[in-house]
Amino acid sequence: MYILIVEDSHTQAKALRDMLKRHGYETAIAKDGKKAFELIRVKKPALIISDVIMPVMDGYELCEILKKIPHTVIFRLFCSLPFQTAGMLHMPFRPERTILSPNRITRNISSIG
Repeated sequence: MYILIVEDSHTQAKALRDMLKRHGYETAIAKDGKKAFELIRVKKPALIISDVIMPVMDGYELCEILKKIPHTVIFRLFCSLPFQTAGMLHMPFRPERTILSPNRITRNISSIG
């Protein structure tokens, strides 16, 4: 499964990428929503894990753009308090919870389609 990580913190992006790669996921990193959108046009990820607050284009803006595209990818936002809501990954992320999330999401989609 190809996962796109959208995160402006190099340290956080690398930690998440390394953890996902250890579990067999193919990954790419974009430093903001604009770069992510460019990468999505080249190769469509099965899942996007995005920070919320970033320069150029934030996670919410990217999500709004992608919702307008038919057959778009699954999108998860992650952030720290006070912006957490249900369904978001929480920062700092816990490896065991983060790894379970892509597996749970893809299982749910497989059961639908």
